[in-house]
Amino acid sequence: MAVNNIYYVDMEKRYLDYQNGAIDMRNLHPMVYDDRNVALAVRQLGQSPGRMTPGPDGSNYKTLENYSVMELAEIVRERLLKKQMDYVKRIYIPKSNGKMRPIGICSIWDKLVEKCIQLVVEPYCETKFVESSFGFREQVSTHNALAKVKNYCQTMPYVLSVDMKDYFGTIDADITYRELWHIGIKDQVILNYS
Repeated sequence: MAVNNIYYVDMEKRYLDYQNGAIDMRNLHPMVYDDRNVALAVRQLGQSPGRMTPGPDGSNYKTLENYSVMELAEIVRERLLKKQMDYVKRIYIPKSNGKMRPIGICSIWDKLVEKCIQLVVEPYCETKFVESSFGFREQVSTHNALAKVKNYCQTMPYVLSVDMKDYFGTIDADITYRELWHIGIKDQVILNYS
């Protein structure tokens, strides 16, 4: 599989296109399986620390090496349009407090489709996030969040710390659908896949 520079996606341009309203929010799914987007997704999956972890079907990043970018783009298209997902393998890893934390491991095919969707949706979501949002974003870090907290602590009389137990394990798919729709993701193919 050749993932070279001819498959270059300019993410900054994509971000600016979203900001300027140059992208049809009701027809995002063709961008998901565009071969340049798929090549970027494959490249990013190749840098993931869990890339060699076998999924429930035994697939891992090496499985993708048997396919061209065009073949992978067609696989992503088929899986997205048919809403095809594999089951998730559940494993438990120990936590520092002695309890076990559940982790879901999906197939490399589901990881690929999800990464392709992320590369399309994330730049748009970046245009909608508030300044105080620091979680799981590339442009900001925990250091930025700590600096903001330190700055606020100089003028605010109190600090509130909240720890949500099993937050990501309890997210309702219907709420996710509504929130994505509310911020402007109107493509039914992507929304129905989520």
